[in-house]
Amino acid sequence: MIGKTTMIHEAISSHLEHVGGFCVERKIENGERIGFYLIAMKDRPKFLSGQDFEQNLFLKRKGDTLNFNQKPFVDYLLPILTQELAMGKKLFVLDEIGGVELSVPVIKDILFAIIGSGTPCLGVYKHQKNTKNQKRCIGGGDTYDTNRNELKDTIKNSDGLLVNVTMENRETMAEALVEHVKKIMA
Repeated sequence: MIGKTTMIHEAISSHLEHVGGFCVERKIENGERIGFYLIAMKDRPKFLSGQDFEQNLFLKRKGDTLNFNQKPFVDYLLPILTQELAMGKKLFVLDEIGGVELSVPVIKDILFAIIGSGTPCLGVYKHQKNTKNQKRCIGGGDTYDTNRNELKDTIKNSDGLLVNVTMENRETMAEALVEHVKKIMA
């Protein structure tokens, strides 16, 4: 069985020079997930080869608390996404969206610009069950929910499609994703 992120990365693997965007990678210590890294698609091969991206840790668990650091979004990701949008990448990966990044106004703005640009996007939309902890770590309350709803509306209004990947459709979705990426890159 493969996950949603793996499906996206397998579908784009032979087209990386034409792909912009970012992904979120887990930080694991002693078999436990303790945080999340923000990694630009162009830097993912470096991350996977073991290069240090500690400065890109944007969520870190301390006990029962998640601590949010917006610096990786503003200092690292914003310049990359701005440049990639100007370059005219054929595809953007937004993996994963609908979470804490929406609390950073300049990141929210660039994400909405990318989604509204007409450039195809592939992404993972943060599941609703994960929102309670994220709301708590950014103190977002109603703003968090408003941002998520605005994002869903923006995706739908830009001819976007939100698809729920389930155990039953996972294999066919993976195949459809590969074909979809091939059409975009043709």
